[in-house]
This record gives sequence, structure tokens and C-alpha cells, in this order.
Amino acid sequence: DGPAQCRCFECLRRRELEKATPAPLLMVNEWTDYRAGDAFPPAKRLIKALNRPLNTKQGPQDQYVALWYHFGNAVMGRAWSSQGKIAATFASCWYKSHHLQP
Repeated sequence: DGPAQCRCFECLRRRELEKATPAPLLMVNEWTDYRAGDAFPPAKRLIKALNRPLNTKQGPQDQYVALWYHFGNAVMGRAWSSQGKIAATFASCWYKSHHLQP
């Protein structure tokens, strides 16, 4: 992948392919209500945040997409297993960052 201003044949061809190929949509309509501190769901089909383990102070850790409705507003965040229990963090431009530990 060359720089954005590169005009070589290969970079131009790659940019045209990126424009022509729409990003795949991920459609999962599988919701369950949990609270921080509930047992972490081992059998559910969970969506990993960024599709990979994330670096944490304790080393790589699987974190998952989480959605929290705070006073009717959806706030995206991440959830993970903390000693078999659900822990999560949420951030929004409307609210201070919220960190929920079991």
C-alpha cells in the first residue's frame, strides 16, 4: 500500500478496486440483556472488538462489542470476561467514560 498521493499503476488500480467493492456488512440480530457482574456467556456468538485480541496491561485479551442504553441513548462500548464475570467500558461524547466492573 503506497501513500495516498501515489499515482503509480498499482496504487491507482487498488484505489479503484476499493471504490468498486463495497465493504461487507455484518448483520447480527442477536441481543441479550446482561449486567456487569453476571456470568460471562460462553456459548453465545459474540462479535470481537476489531476482530482480534486487544492489547491490555495484562497482555492480549478478547474484548467484545457491547451496547448500553443510557437514558434512551445508545452508547457503544466493549465487554470482556473478568474472572468469569462480565466487565465493560463505555464512552460517548455525551457522557463521561463509564467503566463497569463486577
